[in-house]
Amino acid sequence: MNIKEVGEKYDLSTDTIRYWERVGVIPPVNRDPNDYRDFDEEDLEWVGHAKCMRDAGVSVEMLADYVQLFKEGDKTIRARKQILGEQMLLIKKMGWNESYIWTYYKKGNELWVSHSAIWRQIKKV
Repeated sequence: MNIKEVGEKYDLSTDTIRYWERVGVIPPVNRDPNDYRDFDEEDLEWVGHAKCMRDAGVSVEMLADYVQLFKEGDKTIRARKQILGEQMLLIKKMGWNESYIWTYYKKGNELWVSHSAIWRQIKKV
């Protein structure tokens, strides 16, 4: 899928998608032989995850930190859990309906669902 199609799918500008890739909010996207971005399912999952998190008020910097930690593997689960926990506190301070946000993420793409175990652990603490 090309960047224009991804933008339409997620209601994002192509500039936003490029920016997110440049600053690390989403991992580098595969390129086709002509060096155009060629989004596969995993890339789309990252875009969907980033959109959900940004819609919930998570900063670009925090998302980039989270993605970097994710790329480092399971040894960073505790740090990722801390990031998500901090974001949950901010969401509560903003007065957002936590159950709405939880439902929104839970219905998100498969990548987010794979992270949801960490989110559930935070909610239980």
